[in-house]
Amino acid sequence: FLFLPDLLGPDNPYYWNYKADYHAIENVASLKFATNVTPALNIETQLKYNRSNFDGTTNYLAGSLFQPPEGTITTQEYVDQKLGFTLKGSYRPGEALSIVSGVDYYRIKADFRQFIASQPVIYVDSVAPFVNMEYRIGNLGLHAGARYDYDSSFGDQLSPSFGATFNFFKASLFRVNVARTFKVPPLWYTLGVSYFEQILPNPNLRPERAWAYSAGFESQELRYIYVKLSGYYHRMTDGIVEIPAT
Repeated sequence: FLFLPDLLGPDNPYYWNYKADYHAIENVASLKFATNVTPALNIETQLKYNRSNFDGTTNYLAGSLFQPPEGTITTQEYVDQKLGFTLKGSYRPGEALSIVSGVDYYRIKADFRQFIASQPVIYVDSVAPFVNMEYRIGNLGLHAGARYDYDSSFGDQLSPSFGATFNFFKASLFRVNVARTFKVPPLWYTLGVSYFEQILPNPNLRPERAWAYSAGFESQELRYIYVKLSGYYHRMTDGIVEIPAT
């Protein structure tokens, strides 16, 4: 990588000197099925699969300052897998009311034992039922929804949302929305050890939360001109910070 005989001398002309052979494979698949049970009721299900495999071999050569002795061979391997499904139904009994409800489920497997000797194989189960509703009164549309997330790595979180749209003229509308959102802590912050940062896990860590406010205007009264203005404001609480282990 770097040849420094004048600084390090002839015995250590390199900071690092090795041959590496790495392989990474990503597999992604999904299968979706949808059917109309009645003209007003639609049911949809989808299976989802994602798996990342990585393996590599490093052969350390002579003449380096920061690495194991010449001839040392190390191997690295990890598996990161996510398997789950979504089951969803939509019901529209008339022009005014529509309801969408369902559930998401995922099971995550993370095996990083060859990167971190003390790291166990991590399994995480995540399930989230949700419901969303829209009710229209003339040009006014009212929206309400809720999603409940349970995750075995950080606990649970309820996320409600409320909003409205108002249509006017032929192709213009105003919209407003308020929602509870959250950001999941990285898996290594709750159940494992971060490989690069060496952060010790905190099983009691909760997600960062925020109230998200948005408002906007959209219009396409003229055939070739579309205008969209949006504003967002997020008020975040429960921020995650790092502190020394001591």
